[in-house]
Amino acid sequence: MENIRGESASRKRRRGADLKLSRDYELDRNIKKGPKKKPKKKRKLKNKFCILICFIFVIFCGTIGVYNYINYKIYNSIIKSNNEYLNIDYKFGYIILWDKTLKYIENSDKQVAFSNKDCSVIYKKDKIKKCNKLPKISLKCEKIKYEEIKDISGESIEIFDKKDSINEISFNRDTSIFIYNTVDVYGIDKENKLQLYKKIENIEDKIEFDIPRNENGQAMYDKYVVVYVPVKEISIDKDNFELNKGQSVGLNLKVIPENATSKELSFGGTNDGVIISSENILTANIAGDYEITAKAKNEDILKKFNVKVNEIAQKIDVDKNSVKLYVNDSTKINAKVFPENSYNSEVEYLTSDEKVAVVDNDGNITAKSSGKCDIKIKTKAEPVIEVNIPVTVRNKEQSVDRNNQTSNEGEVTYINGVLVVNKKYGVPSSYNPGVNQTALNAYYSLKADANSVGFSMPLLSGFRSYNTQVGLYNRYVSAYGQATADTFSARPGHSEHQTGLAFDVGSIDNNYGNTAGGKWLANNCYKYGFIIRYPKGKQNITGYQYEPWHIRYLGNPLATEVHNSGLCLEEYLGI
Repeated sequence: MENIRGESASRKRRRGADLKLSRDYELDRNIKKGPKKKPKKKRKLKNKFCILICFIFVIFCGTIGVYNYINYKIYNSIIKSNNEYLNIDYKFGYIILWDKTLKYIENSDKQVAFSNKDCSVIYKKDKIKKCNKLPKISLKCEKIKYEEIKDISGESIEIFDKKDSINEISFNRDTSIFIYNTVDVYGIDKENKLQLYKKIENIEDKIEFDIPRNENGQAMYDKYVVVYVPVKEISIDKDNFELNKGQSVGLNLKVIPENATSKELSFGGTNDGVIISSENILTANIAGDYEITAKAKNEDILKKFNVKVNEIAQKIDVDKNSVKLYVNDSTKINAKVFPENSYNSEVEYLTSDEKVAVVDNDGNITAKSSGKCDIKIKTKAEPVIEVNIPVTVRNKEQSVDRNNQTSNEGEVTYINGVLVVNKKYGVPSSYNPGVNQTALNAYYSLKADANSVGFSMPLLSGFRSYNTQVGLYNRYVSAYGQATADTFSARPGHSEHQTGLAFDVGSIDNNYGNTAGGKWLANNCYKYGFIIRYPKGKQNITGYQYEPWHIRYLGNPLATEVHNSGLCLEEYLGI
């Protein structure tokens, strides 16, 4: 202790320094021990923060997963749209549908889709909300390059990549963008040039086409575009057509644009009056006026034009099948065109030999010299139909001997153009013209008018052949004797019924002339070209008793002249 107390000042100073150093060390040590607890607390907070970050990351990833799952569900069915209404943002691999597209979808039954390679993005109509744009959908594929088909105005488009591993592309209607039965397939080469590959028609449930390959087995195109190009317009070279019945004309119908997928047209308003073939050949079938509507298949594109179909003449009826005249005699041929509403109903008369006979525009024939010629009657307008009437002209010294009761075998007798058959003049057994159609048509008109005023006018007897008259005459001779039979029945070859120009109508009754029907017939038959051939009080001239039912066709105006004269035919002709 003494030593300590007796230590030198310098030593004391050293010892004090050591003591201070010791205190400082202890103080430093204590300080370090205190803070050791504080870093432990900081590490716990850091761990909690990391856990929070990880939890947030998991929530984010889960959200992304759900979002992608929802998008995948939207991804499953292909829905279509008109490319005109698609606005696509290709940035960052996203696709955006804008409000214009939404309005288009709302106003149509179509759905929307677009695709590239093996990717397809689909939006169902019922999932689309009214907003400026839809949520962005990320595509894990290359950008869609619709500019590759900018030269095709197609309503429905889908692009397929080249696939060397398969030989055909096939897809079902329910998973495709196609709604039409006909589509065009275009190939896109390496230079992005389009080339029409083939047209697929009559599509039902499945659409497929072969991939074209070169001689080395490589696919010829990088991509394929399946497209339907709609018809925008139908044009025609003129709006009005006029044709004759049976005539045909080609319709210069054009479908615009020229590359329209379906150029097939349907036609309405034809009503069987006109027939239009698949080659657009129009044929006039029934006379009338028609407004035809051409309609493009699959589109409401229409084109209207008018067609007038004219009725044309089918035949020319004449009241004389042949004419026999004496030199300087005249007669008239009455011609009528059927149907009466034919546009070419006007006729002209021509003679084959003016030295034998001439004819005027009204059908009046005048004999010039003995010989034979033909009178031709034909329509002036196309199509031309015609009929020829043989004419025989004889000199008067060649005329029939009026003292003979029969004409020369093989001949018939015309006096002033009228075929005469009576007890003096007959026709050969070979003469068999049948019923005269003009006379028969005149009877039908007479009958109809008689019925309209309450009189029945049945046809009781018309044309009779020579052999028929033989049997009939012989029965009458057997029953009544020849003298009596000759007063009401003609001998074979001398019956007007053999000419086809005579008819028994109404009632074969001697009292028929006193009935209302018989009186109407006597007073009106001339209007239809007939006369009562054996009138009352003329038996000594005609050789036959009064027959109020027997009418003979002369045609008009001759029948009217004979009726107004009050003469029988023999008196009128002077025979």
